Amino acid sequence: MKKQYGIRMTGEVAAKVENFAEIHKMSGTAAAEFFVKLGIESLTKDERLEARIDTLEEHLKLVYRSLAKSAIYLAMLQPPDQAKAQKAEDQAAVAVSKIFGD
Repeated sequence: MKKQYGIRMTGEVAAKVENFAEIHKMSGTAAAEFFVKLGIESLTKDERLEARIDTLEEHLKLVYRSLAKSAIYLAMLQPPDQAKAQKAEDQAAVAVSKIFGD
C-alpha cells in the first residue's frame, strides 16, 4: 500500500534535496524518500550499536568484578611481593595497551 505524506521542506533542506535530485537525475519526491530511508536506516544502526555497547559494558563490569575479587583474595593470602607486584603491573599495562591501543 502506498501512502503519501505531505512533508513541507523549506530553505536549505529543500535546496539540498532539489540539488541531490538534479545531480542524480531523479524526482524531488524520490530524493526526499531516499533521505527518509537513509535516516531510518541510520537510526536503526545507532540503536544496534548502542545495544552492543551496553552488552560490552556489562561484560567489562563482570570482568572487573572478577579481577577485583581475585586481587582481594590473593592479598589476603600473603603479603604482596614487591617484585611480583611490579611485574604484574607491567603485564597489566601491556594488556591494556594491546586492548585499548594506549
